[in-house]
Amino acid sequence: MVLMQTARTEILNSHNDKRAKVRILLDCGSQRTYITEKLAEKLKLKKEKMEEIKLVTFGSKDVKTVHTHSTALQLKLKKHMRNDFYLDIVLPQRIEIQSGLYLLASKLGWLLTGRTDENSVETGSETNLLILTYGDCQTTTKIFQSTDSSLLLKPELVDLWNTEAIGVVENKETSEDKEVMEGFKDTLKFENGRYYVTWPWKEERKELLPVNKELSFGRLKSCVKRLRNKPELLEKYDSIIQEQLSKGIIEEVNDTKGDLIHYIPHHAVINPQKSTKVRVVYDASSKCKPEYSSLNECLHRGPVMHHDLCGLLMRFRLHKIAIIADIEKAFLQIGLQASERDVTRFLWLKSCENQVLT
Repeated sequence: MVLMQTARTEILNSHNDKRAKVRILLDCGSQRTYITEKLAEKLKLKKEKMEEIKLVTFGSKDVKTVHTHSTALQLKLKKHMRNDFYLDIVLPQRIEIQSGLYLLASKLGWLLTGRTDENSVETGSETNLLILTYGDCQTTTKIFQSTDSSLLLKPELVDLWNTEAIGVVENKETSEDKEVMEGFKDTLKFENGRYYVTWPWKEERKELLPVNKELSFGRLKSCVKRLRNKPELLEKYDSIIQEQLSKGIIEEVNDTKGDLIHYIPHHAVINPQKSTKVRVVYDASSKCKPEYSSLNECLHRGPVMHHDLCGLLMRFRLHKIAIIADIEKAFLQIGLQASERDVTRFLWLKSCENQVLT
């Protein structure tokens, strides 16, 4: 299958300002520029002198003589152009997408042209082509693999801004990421309307995770001391923890024993500009000694699961109405399995009134 060099642009009649959006075909083998009579009539283009054109199509033996009027029109370009010849439109930049298939730079935007593997075309499917020029450029055909569920068709093309945006490229999924995802799926449980997960442990670092209760206690004293200067913030901080306790997001622990125990320091983040002025932030990167590991260092990060930003933007532009939803405290809706909870212990006050921490 061969993709011809086409581009979407706007043509207009400079005398009456009538215009139309059209797809043009750039043919490097043609000596003239052609427009259909139907489009010329729609734009009310002025018929100029009658010309006799001799056409010789590829592979033909006979010359076909055509009598037709010439006319003048204007072409809307992304850059200034002196005339309407092919070589004044096409620019020298070229990006090879795959063997035989290229993106050509032009004053009308990027052009997709060249050969594709016919064997990759789905049986009975219709091949479609969508070209968006310059900053919004993404070329889509059904002969390629899919990228985002928001687009019915999706290319196996490197997005043009990967070349133009200082070399920022999408990270490839590693074998480690695959192992982490497989372990996640194997251990995932769904009980009482909530998903329960395990930690993606790095077994070689797990033994270096300390109890660090003293560090957590010291950070607790610092946190309470700062909040006591503004009693309303201390009360709000406590109410957040009590609410999480009542909803089963956290639980009270009386047993001091366990196979692997670790305490996480926490502190308040205060932002008067937001509706939630006080947030409880847990510091899973804290270390009590340099030779020990933090909880974060003992866990695999896992693959990046954010949706492609281009797909998100396209999804909002494909339809007239967009609906968004927010899961309240989404992260807190995921539970830890009982065997994993002892490494996320933290300290808090039994009562906020007249408590002296020593």
